[in-house]
Amino acid sequence: MGKRSTIQLSATAQQVLRLVGLLALAAFDRALVAQTLELSEEVARRALGELVNYGLLVHQQSRYEVSHPLIHTYAREELVAQDNLVSQRALLERIVPVLPTRCATSWPNP
Repeated sequence: MGKRSTIQLSATAQQVLRLVGLLALAAFDRALVAQTLELSEEVARRALGELVNYGLLVHQQSRYEVSHPLIHTYAREELVAQDNLVSQRALLERIVPVLPTRCATSWPNP
């Protein structure tokens, strides 16, 4: 996967892939993406579907995950690194408040 491949993605799908690079290599739900990137559920669904269609994500039940660890590495090391520090920080500031609410509702408590 390279720059030429990701240029074919819509701007929203590229934004979602950047977000995926900041997440742990674990399954996540559409609501986390929608809330963090301030997208409607429908726009988030379309962007995630685009990433699934390109084989970058796998959709299982109501969760998504990266199709291969190298995709995650690429998203983290290339796409996120392309952003300036202000953009990276803004995205991190948006994801931090969302994670506890998504984790608490998405995963069973022991």
